[in-house]
Amino acid sequence: MLQQTQVSRVLPKYQEWIRLFPDWRALERAPFPNVLRAWQGLGYNRRARYLADSARLVIEKYSGLLPDSPDKLEKLPGIGRSSARAVACFAFGKCEPFIETNIRRAIIHEFFPSSEKNIADEKILEILELLEPRTRKKDWYFALMDYGAGLKRHFPNPNQRGKSYVRQSRFLGSTRYVRAGIVKALLKKRHLSERGLLKIFKPNPYIAPYIKNKKWKEILTALEKDRILVYNNSQWKIVENE
Repeated sequence: MLQQTQVSRVLPKYQEWIRLFPDWRALERAPFPNVLRAWQGLGYNRRARYLADSARLVIEKYSGLLPDSPDKLEKLPGIGRSSARAVACFAFGKCEPFIETNIRRAIIHEFFPSSEKNIADEKILEILELLEPRTRKKDWYFALMDYGAGLKRHFPNPNQRGKSYVRQSRFLGSTRYVRAGIVKALLKKRHLSERGLLKIFKPNPYIAPYIKNKKWKEILTALEKDRILVYNNSQWKIVENE
Protein backbone atom coordinates (compact mmCIF):
# COMPACT_ATOMS: atom_id res chain seq x y z
CA MET A 1 0.00 0.00 0.00
CA LEU A 2 2.86 2.37 0.77
CA GLN A 3 4.54 1.92 -2.61
CA GLN A 4 4.22 5.32 -4.34
CA THR A 5 1.31 6.23 -2.05
CA GLN A 6 1.36 8.77 0.77
CA VAL A 7 1.11 7.53 4.36
CA SER A 8 -1.84 9.84 5.05
CA ARG A 9 -3.82 8.10 2.30
CA VAL A 10 -2.73 4.63 3.32
CA LEU A 11 -3.56 4.70 7.05
CA PRO A 12 -7.38 4.76 6.83
CA LYS A 13 -7.37 2.31 3.91
CA TYR A 14 -5.09 -0.07 5.81
CA GLN A 15 -7.35 -0.01 8.88
CA GLU A 16 -10.40 -0.71 6.74
CA TRP A 17 -8.55 -3.47 4.87
CA ILE A 18 -7.59 -5.25 8.10
CA ARG A 19 -11.17 -4.98 9.34
CA LEU A 20 -12.45 -6.63 6.14
CA PHE A 21 -9.63 -9.15 5.73
CA PRO A 22 -8.16 -9.87 9.20
CA ASP A 23 -6.16 -12.86 7.96
CA TRP A 24 -5.03 -14.60 4.79
CA ARG A 25 -8.01 -16.99 4.88
CA ALA A 26 -10.51 -14.12 4.85
CA LEU A 27 -8.71 -12.51 1.91
CA GLU A 28 -8.46 -15.80 0.03
CA ARG A 29 -12.20 -16.43 0.39
CA ALA A 30 -13.33 -12.91 -0.50
CA PRO A 31 -14.79 -12.35 -3.99
CA PHE A 32 -12.21 -10.44 -6.01
CA PRO A 33 -14.61 -7.53 -6.78
CA ASN A 34 -14.87 -7.00 -2.99
CA VAL A 35 -11.07 -6.99 -2.70
CA LEU A 36 -10.77 -4.51 -5.56
CA ARG A 37 -13.50 -2.32 -4.08
CA ALA A 38 -11.64 -2.17 -0.74
CA TRP A 39 -8.49 -1.16 -2.62
CA GLN A 40 -10.07 1.84 -4.35
CA GLY A 41 -8.26 5.10 -3.63
CA LEU A 42 -4.79 3.54 -3.44
CA GLY A 43 -4.12 3.34 -7.18
CA TYR A 44 -2.36 0.60 -9.18
CA ASN A 45 -5.24 -1.91 -9.02
CA ARG A 46 -2.97 -4.78 -10.05
CA ARG A 47 -1.61 -4.69 -6.49
CA ALA A 48 -5.03 -5.84 -5.27
CA ARG A 49 -4.72 -8.69 -7.77
CA TYR A 50 -1.28 -9.54 -6.38
CA LEU A 51 -2.59 -9.60 -2.82
CA ALA A 52 -5.53 -11.84 -3.72
CA ASP A 53 -3.20 -14.24 -5.55
CA SER A 54 -0.72 -14.15 -2.66
CA ALA A 55 -3.49 -15.04 -0.22
CA ARG A 56 -4.29 -18.16 -2.22
CA LEU A 57 -0.62 -19.21 -2.33
CA VAL A 58 -0.11 -18.57 1.40
CA ILE A 59 -3.12 -20.78 2.17
CA GLU A 60 -2.18 -23.53 -0.30
CA LYS A 61 1.61 -23.65 0.17
CA TYR A 62 2.25 -22.29 3.66
CA SER A 63 -0.83 -23.34 5.68
CA GLY A 64 -1.98 -19.74 6.06
CA LEU A 65 1.29 -18.43 7.53
CA LEU A 66 3.37 -15.91 5.59
CA PRO A 67 6.89 -17.32 5.09
CA ASP A 68 9.73 -15.42 6.78
CA SER A 69 12.34 -16.24 4.14
CA PRO A 70 13.14 -13.47 1.60
CA ASP A 71 13.64 -16.12 -1.09
CA LYS A 72 10.14 -17.52 -0.51
CA LEU A 73 8.59 -14.06 -0.19
CA GLU A 74 10.07 -13.10 -3.56
CA LYS A 75 8.06 -15.88 -5.17
CA LEU A 76 4.77 -14.27 -4.15
CA PRO A 77 3.12 -12.11 -6.85
CA GLY A 78 4.27 -8.50 -6.97
CA ILE A 79 7.06 -8.89 -4.40
CA GLY A 80 10.59 -8.09 -5.58
CA ARG A 81 13.96 -8.33 -3.89
CA SER A 82 13.66 -5.19 -1.76
CA SER A 83 10.03 -5.71 -0.73
CA ALA A 84 10.78 -9.28 0.32
CA ARG A 85 13.65 -8.13 2.53
CA ALA A 86 11.64 -5.26 3.98
CA VAL A 87 8.85 -7.67 4.98
CA ALA A 88 11.36 -10.12 6.45
CA CYS A 89 12.98 -7.29 8.42
CA PHE A 90 9.94 -5.47 9.80
CA ALA A 91 7.61 -8.45 10.23
CA PHE A 92 10.11 -11.08 11.38
CA GLY A 93 13.21 -9.18 12.50
CA LYS A 94 15.37 -10.95 9.90
CA CYS A 95 17.18 -7.99 8.39
CA GLU A 96 19.68 -7.69 5.57
CA PRO A 97 20.40 -4.75 3.27
CA PHE A 98 17.49 -3.58 1.15
CA ILE A 99 16.56 -0.39 -0.67
CA GLU A 100 13.38 1.67 -0.70
CA THR A 101 12.98 5.29 -1.73
CA ASN A 102 13.86 6.88 1.65
CA ILE A 103 16.84 4.60 2.24
CA ARG A 104 18.12 5.39 -1.24
CA ARG A 105 17.69 9.11 -0.58
CA ALA A 106 19.63 8.95 2.72
CA ILE A 107 22.57 6.97 1.31
CA ILE A 108 22.92 9.10 -1.83
CA HIS A 109 22.79 12.29 0.24
CA GLU A 110 25.42 11.15 2.74
CA PHE A 111 27.86 9.13 0.64
CA PHE A 112 27.86 10.49 -2.91
CA PRO A 113 29.03 13.96 -4.01
CA SER A 114 26.30 16.19 -5.44
CA SER A 115 28.05 16.09 -8.82
CA GLU A 116 27.72 12.31 -9.18
CA LYS A 117 24.82 11.09 -11.32
CA ASN A 118 23.40 7.77 -12.44
CA ILE A 119 24.18 6.07 -9.11
CA ALA A 120 23.41 2.35 -9.28
CA ASP A 121 21.49 0.57 -6.52
CA GLU A 122 24.30 -1.99 -6.39
CA LYS A 123 26.61 0.73 -5.02
CA ILE A 124 24.02 1.70 -2.42
CA LEU A 125 23.65 -1.93 -1.31
CA GLU A 126 27.44 -2.18 -0.89
CA ILE A 127 27.38 0.82 1.45
CA LEU A 128 24.42 -0.57 3.39
CA GLU A 129 26.29 -3.83 3.86
CA LEU A 130 29.17 -1.94 5.48
CA LEU A 131 26.91 0.25 7.62
CA GLU A 132 24.45 -2.34 8.92
CA PRO A 133 24.85 -2.80 12.70
CA ARG A 134 25.14 -6.20 14.35
CA THR A 135 22.18 -5.63 16.67
CA ARG A 136 18.86 -3.74 16.55
CA LYS A 137 18.87 -3.96 12.76
CA LYS A 138 15.14 -3.34 12.48
CA ASP A 139 15.48 -0.11 14.48
CA TRP A 140 18.39 0.89 12.23
CA TYR A 141 16.30 0.56 9.07
CA PHE A 142 13.36 2.39 10.66
CA ALA A 143 15.70 5.24 11.58
CA LEU A 144 17.32 5.29 8.13
CA MET A 145 13.91 5.51 6.46
CA ASP A 146 12.80 8.31 8.78
CA TYR A 147 16.01 10.22 8.09
CA GLY A 148 15.59 9.82 4.34
CA ALA A 149 11.96 10.99 4.52
CA GLY A 150 13.02 14.09 6.49
CA LEU A 151 15.63 15.07 3.91
CA LYS A 152 12.88 15.97 1.44
CA ARG A 153 12.03 19.05 3.47
CA HIS A 154 15.55 20.47 3.36
CA PHE A 155 17.32 19.37 0.16
CA PRO A 156 16.60 18.78 -3.53
CA ASN A 157 15.65 15.13 -3.92
CA PRO A 158 18.92 13.12 -4.02
CA ASN A 159 17.03 10.21 -5.60
CA GLN A 160 17.02 12.11 -8.88
CA ARG A 161 20.71 11.22 -9.12
CA GLY A 162 19.94 7.51 -8.83
CA LYS A 163 20.08 5.26 -11.89
CA SER A 164 16.70 3.74 -11.02
CA TYR A 165 14.92 7.08 -10.56
CA VAL A 166 11.74 7.47 -12.59
CA ARG A 167 9.61 10.59 -12.24
CA GLN A 168 5.99 9.60 -11.70
CA SER A 169 3.79 10.95 -14.45
CA ARG A 170 0.83 13.22 -13.74
CA PHE A 171 -2.21 11.09 -12.84
CA LEU A 172 -4.93 13.21 -14.48
CA GLY A 173 -5.13 12.18 -18.12
CA SER A 174 -2.60 9.35 -17.76
CA THR A 175 -3.09 5.69 -18.63
CA ARG A 176 -3.42 5.05 -14.88
CA TYR A 177 -6.29 7.56 -14.80
CA VAL A 178 -8.12 5.73 -17.60
CA ARG A 179 -7.54 2.31 -16.02
CA ALA A 180 -8.83 3.56 -12.67
CA GLY A 181 -11.92 5.07 -14.32
CA ILE A 182 -12.78 1.81 -16.09
CA VAL A 183 -12.40 -0.24 -12.91
CA LYS A 184 -14.48 2.23 -10.88
CA ALA A 185 -17.28 2.16 -13.48
CA LEU A 186 -17.39 -1.63 -13.56
CA LEU A 187 -17.39 -1.92 -9.78
CA LYS A 188 -20.46 0.30 -9.82
CA LYS A 189 -22.31 -1.20 -12.83
CA ARG A 190 -21.02 -4.81 -12.49
CA HIS A 191 -20.92 -5.30 -16.27
CA LEU A 192 -20.91 -3.04 -19.32
CA SER A 193 -20.53 -3.48 -23.05
CA GLU A 194 -17.76 -1.55 -24.76
CA ARG A 195 -20.43 0.79 -26.10
CA GLY A 196 -21.70 1.30 -22.56
CA LEU A 197 -18.21 2.16 -21.35
CA LEU A 198 -17.71 4.57 -24.25
CA LYS A 199 -21.00 6.29 -23.45
CA ILE A 200 -19.78 6.94 -19.91
CA PHE A 201 -16.31 8.18 -20.84
CA LYS A 202 -16.66 9.98 -24.18
CA PRO A 203 -17.64 13.29 -22.51
CA ASN A 204 -14.52 13.14 -20.32
CA PRO A 205 -11.90 15.38 -21.99
CA TYR A 206 -9.05 13.46 -20.35
CA ILE A 207 -10.24 10.09 -21.66
CA ALA A 208 -11.59 11.14 -25.07
CA PRO A 209 -8.07 11.20 -26.68
CA TYR A 210 -7.56 7.54 -25.72
CA ILE A 211 -10.84 6.67 -27.43
CA LYS A 212 -9.93 8.66 -30.54
CA ASN A 213 -6.48 7.10 -31.03
CA LYS A 214 -7.73 3.60 -30.12
CA LYS A 215 -5.41 3.23 -27.11
CA TRP A 216 -8.66 2.60 -25.26
CA LYS A 217 -8.70 -0.98 -26.56
CA GLU A 218 -5.07 -1.49 -25.51
CA ILE A 219 -5.95 -0.45 -21.95
CA LEU A 220 -8.88 -2.86 -21.82
CA THR A 221 -6.64 -5.65 -23.13
CA ALA A 222 -4.00 -4.82 -20.51
CA LEU A 223 -6.60 -4.93 -17.72
CA GLU A 224 -7.71 -8.31 -19.03
CA LYS A 225 -4.10 -9.55 -19.12
CA ASP A 226 -3.65 -8.39 -15.50
CA ARG A 227 -6.69 -10.53 -14.62
CA ILE A 228 -8.64 -7.56 -13.34
CA LEU A 229 -11.26 -7.57 -16.12
CA VAL A 230 -12.78 -10.32 -18.21
CA TYR A 231 -14.72 -10.04 -21.49
CA ASN A 232 -17.64 -12.44 -21.80
CA ASN A 233 -20.87 -12.39 -23.81
CA SER A 234 -19.97 -8.97 -25.23
CA GLN A 235 -19.70 -7.56 -21.71
CA TRP A 236 -16.76 -6.33 -19.64
CA LYS A 237 -16.79 -7.09 -15.91
CA ILE A 238 -14.48 -7.49 -12.93
CA VAL A 239 -12.96 -10.96 -12.69
CA GLU A 240 -14.61 -13.19 -10.10
CA ASN A 241 -12.60 -15.67 -8.02
CA GLU A 242 -10.71 -18.15 -10.20
